[in-house]
Formats: sequence, structure tokens, C-alpha cells
Amino acid sequence: MLTKAPNMRQLGSLWLATLFTLAGCSDDLLGPGDPGSPTQFSREITLSDLQQTLSSGTARLEIELLAEALIARDVVVQGAESISEDESLESLITGMEVSGEEGTLTLALGGLTVSFHPGTRFIAGDDELSFAGFVDRVEAFLAESVDLAVEIRRDPTDSPQDPNDAGFAADEIRLHDGEASPSIEINVDDDNLVINTNRQDGEPDGWVNVLGLSIELRVSDGVTELGEAGGDVSDIVEFEGFVASVNLEAGSFTFGDGIVVFIVDDTHIAQSDGGDALNSLAAVKAALEEGLDVVAWGGGRIESVGPTMIVALEVHFAIAGGEGDGEDNHLVEFEGYVTSVDLDAGTFTLTNGTVVKIVDGTDIKPPSEGEGLMSLEAVKEALNNSLSVVAYGAGDVEIENPLTLVAVEVTFAIAN
Repeated sequence: MLTKAPNMRQLGSLWLATLFTLAGCSDDLLGPGDPGSPTQFSREITLSDLQQTLSSGTARLEIELLAEALIARDVVVQGAESISEDESLESLITGMEVSGEEGTLTLALGGLTVSFHPGTRFIAGDDELSFAGFVDRVEAFLAESVDLAVEIRRDPTDSPQDPNDAGFAADEIRLHDGEASPSIEINVDDDNLVINTNRQDGEPDGWVNVLGLSIELRVSDGVTELGEAGGDVSDIVEFEGFVASVNLEAGSFTFGDGIVVFIVDDTHIAQSDGGDALNSLAAVKAALEEGLDVVAWGGGRIESVGPTMIVALEVHFAIAGGEGDGEDNHLVEFEGYVTSVDLDAGTFTLTNGTVVKIVDGTDIKPPSEGEGLMSLEAVKEALNNSLSVVAYGAGDVEIENPLTLVAVEVTFAIAN
């Protein structure tokens, strides 16, 4: 019995969440440059590599922090093209102050304060809000002590901001209720990195100092992972499915349809916190020998075909139906291109054959970026106009073969 796919990416994160359909196996492999697949893969780097990169000039860092402390979970150097893109913050809101037509938000992320004004663009779901409407919305959530997550963007500064300058003026603020992974995307240089050259046991390896915050790097403790985004991602394919076998000597695992994925020195094996996470091939093999179902997903480059062999750039392993997610263990996540819509049945079908049913209780959510569709009728019209539509979300299993899900929540997006 398939119970639950692991929560691979949070809906409403900074980038468009890419949720793989774990009920389908790796025949759902996406081809090179596949639209609707914005996943960014990275290779692992050292602290020395990071120092060398920042000493060469301005770079864009994406920093994901632990929820409870100013400690980096992931620090990824983005491609040079990212330097000209918006800088951003994501966090929960803990407070707000308004005086006339000026206001500030206080964030859970290190207590940062962000300024806003009537020229700021305010967005909540599918709605664009006025200054007053935004203030009313935030006040209502704060009054009820309901978590309210926010993504805040601004134009990049001409040069990296002084590490001690905590100022951040919002050009755009997007609200969404629920959880938020605290994160910062910002331009930096070597002034923002401090190496702990006389590190003692228990001390961080160094700090990234941005916006007046001193964020600990704990690489030696296995808490912080450092990475560099891959260069040309046009030849990267994404893979996912149930692992059929592991070959430790070859450093590979095989999906049920025969696709082989190799783990090499440069492969980034994502370190996950959940009890259903596996962080090595040996752990995957041990889980399979215990009769557990193991899911793998990630991205890499094709080495050969017949059978298909992929060298992984990044891979995640998890036990399907793990216990780390509490009461939602019955849900299965899905993602794929919509091939057809049946309005009479209230269903749509994905490329791998999974049928998803929309019911009265289904929550249709807009995407965090790009053009969204808020009904099956809109999806069908888009398909009739020869547009590609991606759907992702989670649902309950109604029928196992062919897999039919009753959607709890779903997002439809036009693929670029």
C-alpha cells in the first residue's frame, strides 16, 4: 500500500515548488531543458572554494537558515546571471508598525525589519492589494497569532551592501499563510565572509555577515552544506522513482524500469532532517534489505542510453511512507504536465497516467511565480489554446492502479 511520498519541497517556497509524482516510477523522467522544471542543482564546494569565489568579486548567495537560529543550513553560490536579479528574503512576520504612509515589518529571520511604502507592490495569493489592504491583512493575522509567511523582493544594489547595514526596502511583498523556510538571496563579496581561523571544538567554521546579521557556517559539524549552482543546466535531466537495487561497489542504484544512477565524488547527497531520510547509498541498501520502500529523486547528466545511465549531480533519498510528517502520512504528492481534462468527471490526467480528481474541498492555490490557473475550466481552455500546463500538489489515493488521487491541494501553472 502506497501511503505517503516525502515532502520534497514546500509549497509556496521562494521558487516554484517541483513536486515529483512518487506513485509513478522513473519513467516520469524529464528530458533536457524541460519547461516547468526550475529546479537548481548544485555541486558541493568547500569553505576555501567559497572564500576564493567571493575574493574574485561580487557573487550571489542563496542562504537557507535553520528555523530556530542564525545558522546556515545551505549556502549556494548562484550563477553570475543572478547578480542582476532581485534580492529577496523569506520568513514569518512577527510584527508590523505603520506611521502615515510608511511602514515596517519585523521578521522572525533574525529580527530583521523591512520597510515598505505605497509604491511597494503587495500581493496575497492571486490578489494585488493596496497599501491599506495589505496593512489590514497583516494586522488581522497578527491579531489572531496565525503564522503569516512573506517573500520580500527588491532590486539588487549597485554593489554589495555593507555587512553591517540592516536596511532592506521592499519593492514587492508576497504574503502566504503557513510555514516559511527562512532564507536570504543577496549579492555579497569578500567583506561578507569571515573565516574562523582558530576554530575550537563547538565553534562555527566562519560566518556570512549580511544585513547586520552574523550567520554561522557549521560545515565541520555537518549542519551547513556549501554548494555552487551548476553552469549550463540545459543538459540536466531530473529523475525520480522507487529504488529497486543498490550496487555499492559500482556506486550506483537502479530504478524499477532499469535506469541506473551513479553517485560520484561530485554528487551532492542532500542531507535531510526527517526520520524518513537516508543520507548514503549504504543506508539505502540497508533500508531495502529491511523490506522498506525507498524513493530517490534529483538531477544529473545522461552518460549513455540502452540502458539509460545517469551521473547524479544531486540526489535525495527517503523512505516512502516515513513517519516524520505526522497526520498527513496518507497524502501522495504529484507533479507533471497535464495531458487532458475531463470537466464532467472533474479530473485531469498527467503525462505518467496519474488521474487527479478535483472536489469541493480541493484547495486550488496560485503559483508563487508565473501565471496560474484557478479552475479546471481554465486549464482546459489553456490546453485548447496549445499552452503547456504543469500541475503539482498532494492528494489521497482513491485507486492504486491506475493511480487516481483526490486532490487536497493543487497548483496549476502555465509552463514557460
